[in-house]
Amino acid sequence: MKAAEKVKASGLPPTAVTDKLLRAVLEDGPMEDDEDMQERWANLLANAATSQRGELAIAFPKLLSELEPNEAALLDRLRDKTGPDMFSFTLFGPDDTSDLVGIPELDNLDRLGLLRWVRTMVTYPGSISDENATLAGVKFTELGWAFVNACREPVKAR
Repeated sequence: MKAAEKVKASGLPPTAVTDKLLRAVLEDGPMEDDEDMQERWANLLANAATSQRGELAIAFPKLLSELEPNEAALLDRLRDKTGPDMFSFTLFGPDDTSDLVGIPELDNLDRLGLLRWVRTMVTYPGSISDENATLAGVKFTELGWAFVNACREPVKAR
C-alpha cells in the first residue's frame, strides 16, 4: 500500500514490474520490522513501478534484505553528502564515517559491493607496496549508487 501511495504521489504513470522483482520484494519486504527499512522497501517497489530510475537490478531486493537499519542509514547519509551524481564527491574519509570506521557495518557494505575501501599505498618505480597501505576512506560503487537511489522516494513528475 505504501508503494502505491508513493507512485500516486509522484504523479508518474505506473508501469508493470517484472514478476521476479515483485516476488522478491513481496517475499522479503513484509518481514521487515523497522519503519525506515519498510520505507526503503516501499520506495524500491515504487521506483520499479515508475521506471524513472532506469531498470532496477533484480539484486536490489536481496541487497536490501541483507542490510541492517544502521547500514542503510549510513548509505543514506553518504548519499546526502554526495550531491546529484556519484562522481561529484566520491571519497568519504574519517570525518564522514568517524562513528563507523572499524566496525563491521562498513565491512558488510563492502562485502555486498555497495561501498569500497579506498587505501593509499607507497609506490616505487617498478613496484607497488601494500605493506604500508593507509585507509583513506570509503566510496560508492556504481551498484551501490544505483541501489541507494532506488531505495529513495520516487522522483516527482514535473
